[in-house]
Amino acid sequence: MTMGQTSAPQPSPNPWYSPDTATRLSMSRSKSSLSMGTPPPEAPHHSHGKPETIFLNRNRERLDIEAIKHGRNWDDTTKERYNYVKGLNLCRFYFLDPRGCRNPNCEFKHQKDYSASDNELFMLRMLTRNKPCENGTQCTNKDCLFGHHCLEKEYPCRFSRNGKCGFPEFMHIRDFEPVSTMV
Repeated sequence: MTMGQTSAPQPSPNPWYSPDTATRLSMSRSKSSLSMGTPPPEAPHHSHGKPETIFLNRNRERLDIEAIKHGRNWDDTTKERYNYVKGLNLCRFYFLDPRGCRNPNCEFKHQKDYSASDNELFMLRMLTRNKPCENGTQCTNKDCLFGHHCLEKEYPCRFSRNGKCGFPEFMHIRDFEPVSTMV
């Protein structure tokens, strides 16, 4: 990994990759899930984007650029779509992780059960991003599915004041400005 390296994004046949959304799939996979079984016999029949860059702030804390861009200030229609996808019980590992679901007893929906639209996959990424990564702001896994910081710009955030924020105090960062990258 080279710090501070900024290169033009390479074109990709994957519809999820674009310069604006280079970190669309930059959320983490829990280490405990790696031991939940063996990999599926064949790869999932869908494509996954892979982020080219991890963005860092001045404190070298990882930033979830796509989540920052979309924030939590959604209109009612977007909130309804988010809650709809939440209710679908889609397997985040099957649909979002390049390695697919490794749990042979997974009770969540896979492609054989459901064909997710691009919008539903986006909402699934935002839903998954609301679960904290066990490596927090120091995560260097480009395939990370989970969140690396709370999106609120103050601490205690409006969710922690109500006891409902899933992110611990150290994941409530104050600097949301990307100043360097990790490739």
